[in-house]
Amino acid sequence: MELLTLYLLEWLDARDRTYEEVMETWHTPIHVFPFGKKSIADGFVTRGLSNGSEVIHLASGGATVLRKHLVPRNHGNYLKVVS
Repeated sequence: MELLTLYLLEWLDARDRTYEEVMETWHTPIHVFPFGKKSIADGFVTRGLSNGSEVIHLASGGATVLRKHLVPRNHGNYLKVVS
């Protein structure tokens, strides 16, 4: 599991995001978003419409992967990389 993918899933877990917000936050200098595209292809993330805007959601598959990589602590969760 790529760490950037886990960060994306964790970020989406807080709330749905607009497509524009996702692209603004996760753009790269070469304008490629490979881990995001892979997240959609792998069923971790879905795209939909809300109030006329494209919205990115954490899918149930993404939530399952995210929970596998979160370690509960007294003051919240943190990600761990599990191969």
